[in-house]
Amino acid sequence: MQSEYEKIKDFVDDHYSHFGCYPMEVETDNAVYNYAEYMNIIEKREGKLMSETFIRKPIINCIGQTQDQIDNADHVITIIWGTCQDKTETYAFDTEEDQEMFLLGVDAACGYLDYEIEGE
Repeated sequence: MQSEYEKIKDFVDDHYSHFGCYPMEVETDNAVYNYAEYMNIIEKREGKLMSETFIRKPIINCIGQTQDQIDNADHVITIIWGTCQDKTETYAFDTEEDQEMFLLGVDAACGYLDYEIEGE
């Protein structure tokens, strides 16, 4: 049976490997821990700061993706945002369906405001 520390650490490691960042909170059978609480548990047990354990990869878009995720994705789009077209962001998706769902959300959120997909 896993200790509380092991449950927390497993979740944090898994989250970091998938998203490139630490979770906002961790829930176990015993409690829900916010960032400061679960980091304190890990750091006390390991005797070192988590920043020494992981090398953070910079997040490059508003949905929390890293450049590695974009470079290795099967489907990538770049959107030029705004009526002034003053902000560009690139997004990565595993499937074409995921990309289409994202674009449906963009359409719903933008309404009458403007954006375009680069290259179209």
